[in-house]
Amino acid sequence: MVKITITKGDPTTGVLTFDGDTLKGDREAGHREEVEWHLGDGCGVKAILSIFPKPSTPTDPSIDIWDVRPHKTALSENWKGRVNDKAPHHSRWHYGIWWEEMNGQTAPVFDPKIIVNTARR
Repeated sequence: MVKITITKGDPTTGVLTFDGDTLKGDREAGHREEVEWHLGDGCGVKAILSIFPKPSTPTDPSIDIWDVRPHKTALSENWKGRVNDKAPHHSRWHYGIWWEEMNGQTAPVFDPKIIVNTARR
């Protein structure tokens, strides 16, 4: 399982910081691997409102990699999805996270990527 914990949200820019973040939010996931997004304690994010596909460019295409699309889990502020077992190696899914600040305002969208790495099986 890939667990992505939001540790900080910047309401001015929309940028989210994730735990152990060296890739500006980009993460790798293997076939059939679950990806979960969690809100860290004191991160300044009240809720994830939506996780959705974003357009890509011909030089960096985005592919629908999901068997189970990212969705809010019941009775929780967490979100999760599961990577399709037929997603091509190194395929990328460009996505946006629309989120709510603690004061109830919505911040600009943040847009990282999920990259399929078949070696993670």
